[in-house]
Parts: sequence; C-alpha cells; structure tokens
Amino acid sequence: MLTMKRTPSAEEHPMKPFRRRRLELSTERPKLEQHAQRLRRRRWLPNVLRAEFSLSDEISAIVAPLTARIAHDPVPRAYAEMVDELADAVLGCVRELDHLTGNGDDQRRTAHLSEEDRRRALDLLRSHRAGQRPEITEADLASGAWAEALVELAAPVSGPLSDLLGRALPPEKVDVSVSESVEAALREVDRRALSLERRLDRRAADRELFHSTRPVPAPSVEDQLEELGVTS
Repeated sequence: MLTMKRTPSAEEHPMKPFRRRRLELSTERPKLEQHAQRLRRRRWLPNVLRAEFSLSDEISAIVAPLTARIAHDPVPRAYAEMVDELADAVLGCVRELDHLTGNGDDQRRTAHLSEEDRRRALDLLRSHRAGQRPEITEADLASGAWAEALVELAAPVSGPLSDLLGRALPPEKVDVSVSESVEAALREVDRRALSLERRLDRRAADRELFHSTRPVPAPSVEDQLEELGVTS
C-alpha cells in the first residue's frame, strides 16, 4: 500500500524568515595629501578638504618650483608679466577666502551701520586683513624672493581657514561646501601657475633646440697644427 508523506503545516513547521544582509556603506572618504588633492583639483575631480589643509603650504607648493626655474632662466625678467598675473590671482584667492572665514564676525561687527556704511566697513576690514600684493622687481625674479612674499600674503588666512574646514559640513550635506569654495578660489591661481609652467617649458625647449642645431665652429689653424704635433 502506497502512503503519501504529509507536508507539515506552517503552524507545525514554520519557515524561518528570510533576513536580508544589510550592507553598511561608509561615506567616509580617504584622506589625501595636499599634493594628491592638488592633482585631483586640477583634473576637476572631487576632494574633501579638512583641517589638515594649509593655505600657506598650498601657495608655497604652487609657486616655489616656478620661482626656482625662473631664477635659473637666462632672462628672468621675461616672466615679469606672468608672475604679476599669478600674484594678482593669489591676492584674489586670499581675499575671497578671508571673506569666507571672517564673514560672520564682520557682519556682527558692522550690524549697527547703515547699508552703505556697512559695505564700506566690510571692504576695509577685508582689505586690511588680506594686505596688499607685493611689488615684484627684476631683482626678486632673479633671486626668487617673490615666492616668500606670496606665502606671507596667505599666512593670516591660513589658520582660520583650517579651523573652518575642520568644523564644516561635508559636500554631500550642503549645496556648496566650504571645501568646494576653497577649491573654487584656487582655480585662478592654478590657471596662472600652469600657464607660467608651460611658458617655462617652451623657453627651455627652444634653448635646447637652439644649442642642438647650432653649427660647431671650425677648428683654428693653430688647433689643427697642435693636433698634428707641429709646435711653434
């Protein structure tokens, strides 16, 4: 006699509920050195700048290699106009970031003023903190002293900016983060620095080509006689 095996009911043998494995996705981004962040910024790749970021170090890293190359160029003054443009870009960056770091305190200090007087006071406060662009002479180009002057220009803003980055919200939490604002302020500095670097490369290539194609002067009669062993 064939018997059928009865399937137990759900009450008798309940199925174990299916448990989905929950994947924990970390939003923490790896920390990068400033050199790596600079390369990513110049390729328009995303970065998250934190309290470790130093504006003074960034300006130094950008201008110092250019300074050394210009100082070793046969004609340093050939770069005077482009160096002035780079210095203007650094000053603009510093003033923009000073506005970013000091805006809250400046607004508090000028809240009692009329709208016109407040604008004037804010401009005075920001220009006083940011300082003035140093005048770069031919002697500065030859010695390389102009790099230090630009780093000093950024120094007063560097500390407050690092503090602000340390407590700022990450890019995914706000429309425009402090980190993104800092990188936007550095774009013109990058553009001027890269243009200057390309100019240095072109002049170096032209000098190398000139020396490689320069005809070798024919030996003098005295040199030929000396080579033959004929003495005077």
